[in-house]
Amino acid sequence: MLTDDFTAYAAKVNINLKEPVSADSIQKKLTTFLSLIASECSDNGAYLIGHIKCVVESEKGFYASSITAPTDTPSVRGEMEDGSESLEVIINVLLYGLDKLTVKQITKAAVPVSLSFVDAEIKIWDLESEENQPIHFG
Repeated sequence: MLTDDFTAYAAKVNINLKEPVSADSIQKKLTTFLSLIASECSDNGAYLIGHIKCVVESEKGFYASSITAPTDTPSVRGEMEDGSESLEVIINVLLYGLDKLTVKQITKAAVPVSLSFVDAEIKIWDLESEENQPIHFG
């Protein structure tokens, strides 16, 4: 059911790491990232989260993660080895009750909080934007 208050937002995040990181640390940051987006969206008025899902890929493998409620723990599947030096993250947020600008702001604010590593360069692209200009962190 698509209604006037349905919002879909998609972004890509590139993270270049100065030092290799463990697969465990990536998985923990990924689940923290999705949990933060879900809780912030809920706190700001989303009344139904259709799906918040994310895929992170590196030269060492991938993780796919999703969450459908702010009180849930994100599910994670996939395999990754230790030693990743760069990550590409695709995030999709589908929900009811918030406008796209609010979802975009919540998602982008969660990136440096949840996905940051020491001495990492982070860039974010809106996948729906015609300009598709990155936002730089770090």
